[in-house]
Amino acid sequence: SKLEAARLLLAQTQAGVPLGGPATDLLLGALLCAGALLAGRGQSPDPREAGIWLYAEAIPRGAIEPSDAALVMRAMALAQGGDSVPPALLQDLASDAATFIRRVTDQA
Repeated sequence: SKLEAARLLLAQTQAGVPLGGPATDLLLGALLCAGALLAGRGQSPDPREAGIWLYAEAIPRGAIEPSDAALVMRAMALAQGGDSVPPALLQDLASDAATFIRRVTDQA
């Protein structure tokens, strides 16, 4: 899964290998897939369109909570930082993503 791959890359980042950017991209992809599943959408939105989808469709329909949308938006913001994102922020994102994904898969 994208979440597990991101965790492996984060472990490498902590060991000194700069893989934070790819790890963040995987976390974002996993969050978008989970959000799409939660909203009953067959395919996850493109990251460039995710904010519009979240705030124009998913939240108004009640498919996604604002706090879950904020998590996706945080991942999008951190993904823009590439390898310069501090590892602690990536670890927090990975932990929050795992919680969200677990909740979504339990509901599915």
